[in-house]
Amino acid sequence: MEKSRHLNGGYQVPYDSGPALNKLKISREEAITELWQNLYHQGDAGPASYVAVPALVEAGELLLAAAIEAARNSGSNPELPESLRTEYDLALKQALGCNPKDEEQHLGFYIIHASINGQARLAKALHLLDIEEIINEYG
Repeated sequence: MEKSRHLNGGYQVPYDSGPALNKLKISREEAITELWQNLYHQGDAGPASYVAVPALVEAGELLLAAAIEAARNSGSNPELPESLRTEYDLALKQALGCNPKDEEQHLGFYIIHASINGQARLAKALHLLDIEEIINEYG
C-alpha cells in the first residue's frame, strides 16, 4: 500500500499498513492487532487509516473499518482527503453488501450503516458498545 507510506495513522505518525494488510491472510491475529494499534488509537485516526479502509472491508475486518469511520466523523481527526473519497465511500457501500458472519462483523456493519446514512451520533454510540459486556449482561 504505497500511498499510505508517508501518511499518519492513529498515533499521528507515518504508518504503512500494506505489510500488515497483506499478513491478514497468513496470521490474522498478529496482523489485526498491529492494524488496530496503528490505524486507530483512542478515537484517533489519520489519512493512513482512511487509505486502509477499502482493504479492511475487502478482508472482512468491518469493525476496524467502522471504528475508523466513526473516528473520521468525530470532528477531531483529519478530513478525508478528496483524492481518497471515491474509493473510501465505495468501500463503505461494499461493506453494506456483506453478509456478517459473527458478532464483531455485525457490529461493524451496523456502525457503518448508521454512519453512511447520516447517523454519526448513533454510529459513535454503537462503536462505544462492548459486545462481550452487553452479551454477558443481557444475553
